[in-house]
Amino acid sequence: MKEIKNLKKAADLIKKILAKNGKIIIFGDADLDGSTSALLLEEAIRNVNPAADLLVYFSEWESSDYGLNKQALQALAAYAPALLIAVDCGIGNFEELLMAKIMGFTTVVIDHHEILHTLPEADLIIDPKQKGDQYPFKKLTTVCLVYKLSQLLLGKNFSSFLDQGFAELAALGTIADMMPEEDLNAVLVGQGAATIKQTQRPGLKAMIGAAGLGESSAREIFKKLSLILNISPVTNHLTECYLLLKTASQEEAMVLAKKLLGEADKRHQEIYEITEIVSQRVAQSLSPIIFEGDEAWQRVFSGAIASRICNKYKKPTFIFKKNIQKCRGSVRVPKNMDAVAALKTCAPLLLMYGGHPPAAGFTVSSENVDALKKCLEEYFK
Repeated sequence: MKEIKNLKKAADLIKKILAKNGKIIIFGDADLDGSTSALLLEEAIRNVNPAADLLVYFSEWESSDYGLNKQALQALAAYAPALLIAVDCGIGNFEELLMAKIMGFTTVVIDHHEILHTLPEADLIIDPKQKGDQYPFKKLTTVCLVYKLSQLLLGKNFSSFLDQGFAELAALGTIADMMPEEDLNAVLVGQGAATIKQTQRPGLKAMIGAAGLGESSAREIFKKLSLILNISPVTNHLTECYLLLKTASQEEAMVLAKKLLGEADKRHQEIYEITEIVSQRVAQSLSPIIFEGDEAWQRVFSGAIASRICNKYKKPTFIFKKNIQKCRGSVRVPKNMDAVAALKTCAPLLLMYGGHPPAAGFTVSSENVDALKKCLEEYFK
């Protein structure tokens, strides 16, 4: 089978940096695919060189732009020159990757989102959707891409013990991202399911126990865990689900598991309440789309709310947090519609957009919100 484009080049580059004791930064999207991708790559690199000069960094949900962003680059500027690896983001960060290059970073993008009009200016891009990539299956999650990269990094040192731990991370990230369970996605979900009840990760053990999932099927465990962990707070630029999955301490794992469970309960209640508000607003609407925003809503909830509203009304749904300067939100569309294509049509009005056909994100300046709504209504009418 054909290999994923640039995968071996990325492994060789990482090994070269490690051999020279160079610095490596892993920048991850803050959802579960991004968090598991960052952790899996970190663990693979640590197994190559335990003393690696390595930093993992996630952006705050509410205060930062999507993906690799200028706020993060400014915070990381002192680390340059370094190898900057963006996981589960980057494919739409054109200005930011150019900025990173000017700052002295060597950049690698590992992403699985749709290619927009062209590729950003990174030293290496791993995305099965890019031109020239001959790997036949195009819908791998980022964590599955990182799993394949880790195999190349570790070579003969890719042990069955590491494989178990990595497959559990890959299964969790894949189920959370709702990608098709085919090809390597299916293989790793199966591997993870086979061992999850005997997991050696204290964080997974603690969460399974705290959530009362000990008697559940492996599939149910992964589904419930993904609901709890897919939106977790970012503390000191590390997601709490990353901290949970990384810790070697059973005691710390129990504290984090209980905290994350409590936060998930509050989050689900808030998402339910906002979903009811949106339903009341749009119940009589004749528009072909649902397009709603509010200053009081947290951006981190926009995807979950859009999913519920889209499922209920079977309309393309755009949910966003209003701000004085710009609004950021999420899109969910019914089957056989394409959220990225819709946003691409309205791209002149947008500051940023990207994602997958069924689910995407966008940023728009506040002055263009009304024009964006009209453009999208025209597209979907």
